[in-house]
Amino acid sequence: MVSNINIMKENIEGYKFMFIIENSLRELIIDIMQKKFGPKWYKSRIPGDINTKYINAINCEKKIKWQNLVPHHPIYYIDFPDLKKIMIQKNNWDEIFKRMFGNKEWLIGLFTELEFIRNIIAHNRNLSKNLCKYLSDSFKKLSKIIGEDRMIGYVNICTCEKSIPLLISDLLQELEITYKKCLNFKAIQNDVVVWNKVKDKWWFDELYLGLSIYEIEVFFKFMIKYSELPRKRGQGHIIEDWVYQNDISSKFEKAKDEFRKLLIEER
Repeated sequence: MVSNINIMKENIEGYKFMFIIENSLRELIIDIMQKKFGPKWYKSRIPGDINTKYINAINCEKKIKWQNLVPHHPIYYIDFPDLKKIMIQKNNWDEIFKRMFGNKEWLIGLFTELEFIRNIIAHNRNLSKNLCKYLSDSFKKLSKIIGEDRMIGYVNICTCEKSIPLLISDLLQELEITYKKCLNFKAIQNDVVVWNKVKDKWWFDELYLGLSIYEIEVFFKFMIKYSELPRKRGQGHIIEDWVYQNDISSKFEKAKDEFRKLLIEER
């Protein structure tokens, strides 16, 4: 019986502290970098080798078709030591993390010790009381820097997006609605809702999705331009000329083809 298994108290406590420390650091990076550089900060602020690692990890996960996987933020597809690399990368350290942590060497040392302990826990080796205490002390030190409530709050976030297929389907529906209205030269000011909702999301990126979204972006950018055309009396011919001159039908077909591929991939 599972209830009869004796698991060392230190391993249970150690896992709890390591879970809180690691995931709060992941969410701290997401939170701070997103506020400073936008939702897709990871495209320009993660070292190249780590960027490749997360893309490979996501592609590997997508090959597992027998279970319903939850798409997580790219930072959850990289290893624990990679968090340190992101934080101490010169531009990130100088602009963001130096003012919070102050001493780079202390932070590097902390990650080194935590990685050692993390490997013990991950491989189910018995954790000593001293190492369990080190984790507890590390949590207290980080809590003073970051804030205990903030750390716990970060742990409860775990940035992910379960509804990507649904949002893509909604966006496809919006594409068809705006296209039909555009062909009939009708106003669409209140119809570009889903696009405005998803276009800047961290997951709406061709490297993350694994497929091109270029034509989708092109179509909706033209729809935004279309929505801004003047609609005063006597200017209907300007709208008609704009629609024909910009070959909206061709842009629609190309975008719809990308949607078809995306929906197959995300199914």
